[in-house]
Amino acid sequence: MKIRELGLVLLMCLTAAACTEKKHDGQYFFDLAKGYIESNELPKAVDAYSKCIELSPQLPKPYAARGTVWLKMNQNDKAIEDFSKAIQLAPNVSSLYLLRAGAFMEKKDYPGAIADYGAMIKLNPKDARAYFSLGTAYYEQGKLEEAIDPLSEAINIVPDNSQFYYARGGIFSQMGEKEMALDDFNKAIQLDPKNPEPYYQRAAIYGGMGDKAKEAEDEAKFRSLGGK
Repeated sequence: MKIRELGLVLLMCLTAAACTEKKHDGQYFFDLAKGYIESNELPKAVDAYSKCIELSPQLPKPYAARGTVWLKMNQNDKAIEDFSKAIQLAPNVSSLYLLRAGAFMEKKDYPGAIADYGAMIKLNPKDARAYFSLGTAYYEQGKLEEAIDPLSEAINIVPDNSQFYYARGGIFSQMGEKEMALDDFNKAIQLDPKNPEPYYQRAAIYGGMGDKAKEAEDEAKFRSLGGK
């Protein structure tokens, strides 16, 4: 065999060995799973993440990633199991608690979600998202008064978020606190005047207060912004 031919054979062998080694690397399967998600082949994504976990069981990221796929597949218990494992490996990463809390919310396990949002707040007392989510969990549980304080704290931290005012205004409205609800919807509209929903809610309050002109004006604005 000529030297050049021998060199080509050696190169082919080395390339094949490199490819084989790459396929046994956890990152390869992690990237493969992301491709499957993009093509909506979720069971294959689970399998790829599982292989990644088999090769790198000490890393929290593959567990969290597989958990998000389980969520997409409505397998909430399996998602919680994976998120719990990720938290066990990385207990100071607040986003992992957010993921698990989302799975608890899907199951309507509000105490579980509330505990995780509380854990997020302990890790970062200035996390407005955690306070907002905590308030939402209390609301879904039917605990309207308990929902107000965390939503107010979210507003204190991020005072220019229209969603926070809109959410709190809706709860005030359900509690019969019309003036406070009106203030929140006014602020939500000021911050995001193209969102139709606060106009609809404010129209209902004006209607309840007997101000038919303002009610009609807000209803018209709601429709003009595409509200249905």
